[in-house]
Amino acid sequence: MRAVCRAYLDFATERPALYQAMFVLPTDVKFASAETPPPLRAAFGEFVSCFRPDDERRELFAEVTWSALHGMAVLSDSGRIPRTARRSGSISSSLRSSAARPAPSWRQ
Repeated sequence: MRAVCRAYLDFATERPALYQAMFVLPTDVKFASAETPPPLRAAFGEFVSCFRPDDERRELFAEVTWSALHGMAVLSDSGRIPRTARRSGSISSSLRSSAARPAPSWRQ
């Protein structure tokens, strides 16, 4: 999980114009549908693979992980989040511990 999160944030930092073009500027690309291009599905699959295969919520966790990282990347780029806070690994550590725990009995 940490390596995937770090790679995403490093990409956003090292290639800001490309990141903006891919994830910030308007696009006609359909996400989370049968029309999603295979490379985008494969990239999202990297996030999904960070979570236990037997957890039916793994795609939800992957979406939340991506959205948190996207928010961090955009806010870091605008200067609202210091880059040092982004690199602390706190989000990936929190999500990793959640991914490793079984669902609470009241949720099953």
